[in-house]
Amino acid sequence: MATTYFNCPRCGTKKTGVTMVASYPHSTWTHAFSVVAVCHSCKDPFLIDTIWAGGKRPDTLNGDAFHEATMINDVWPAYEAPAMIEFLPKDVAKAFIEGEETLANNHLSSAAVAYRKAIERTLKEQHVEAKGVLNTRIRALEKQNALPKVLIDLLDTIRFLGNDGAHDDDPTKADVIAGRDFTRLFLTYTYELPARVEAALAGRK
Repeated sequence: MATTYFNCPRCGTKKTGVTMVASYPHSTWTHAFSVVAVCHSCKDPFLIDTIWAGGKRPDTLNGDAFHEATMINDVWPAYEAPAMIEFLPKDVAKAFIEGEETLANNHLSSAAVAYRKAIERTLKEQHVEAKGVLNTRIRALEKQNALPKVLIDLLDTIRFLGNDGAHDDDPTKADVIAGRDFTRLFLTYTYELPARVEAALAGRK
C-alpha cells in the first residue's frame, strides 16, 4: 500500500500522511479512479476521485508521484466551507480567521486561544467601559445587564476554553469545535445581526 500526503476532509489536517488502501476504476472511463485513503492523523477513511495520467495505478504511487500522475476531481466527504461572518472589525476578523485556520490544521491549543482573542477584542470594541481581565469584564457586563444571560454563558465557555488552550492540558477537538460554534454565534449576534436589521429597516424607508 502506497502512502502520500493530502488535506484530510475528515479531521481538517493539512498535508497529513495518508495510506491508499485500494482503488477502483470507473466503469465508463479507464483513466478515472476512486482511491480509498486512510488519514494518519484521525485514522478515518475518505475517497479521492482522480483523473489518472496512465502508467502505475494511482494507489501504488508514493509521495509526490501520486500528485504528479493524477488530477484530483473530487473528494468525499466534501471539505467544510469556512465560516463567513460579515461586518466584523478588522482585528476581530483577524483573530476569528486565525482560529478557523489553526483548527483546520488541527492545532487545537492555538485555535482555542485565537477564538478567545476574538471574544476579548469584541468585548473591548463593544464595551469599552468594562475594564480588567476577561473574567472581570464578563462579570461587569453581567451586572450591568449589557448582554443577555445566554451570551454571558457562552462567553464563560469561551473563557475557559481559552485558558485551557494557553496554560493547561491541550483541549480536545470536541471542546474547540464547541468553542468555535459559540464564537460564531456571539460574533453574529454582536455584529452581523444588528447590521442586517439596520439594512432591512433602511430599505423600508
